[in-house]
Amino acid sequence: ELAKISIPDQVKYFNVSPEIEEINPRDSKVKKVTFRVYAPSASVVNLLCSNANFSPFTYAMVKDNAGYWEVSLPLSCGNYSYCYFIDNIQELDINNPNKTMAKGLGRMSAFRVN
Repeated sequence: ELAKISIPDQVKYFNVSPEIEEINPRDSKVKKVTFRVYAPSASVVNLLCSNANFSPFTYAMVKDNAGYWEVSLPLSCGNYSYCYFIDNIQELDINNPNKTMAKGLGRMSAFRVN
């Protein structure tokens, strides 16, 4: 079961989730993808992503002073699905309306790198 996290309006700063940016204008095949999740009371947050076979220990996220956890990855063009592992609980990205199903994991957040 997925827990619901309420984000106070004064700390919302990430309107598109995940954020996808150009790394090098001359190489449009790889983009910087930044994932952020608000979990101020969490002890450990990891990103589970389809590019790493959803391993919960592949991408450890770093917490900032506002209670957001973040990690950035270089990803090539394609479709991806992901979720967060917050204190051993699987969570969808509540800021991303795009969802998909992943075999063995159920509902996941989804995005495309163009």
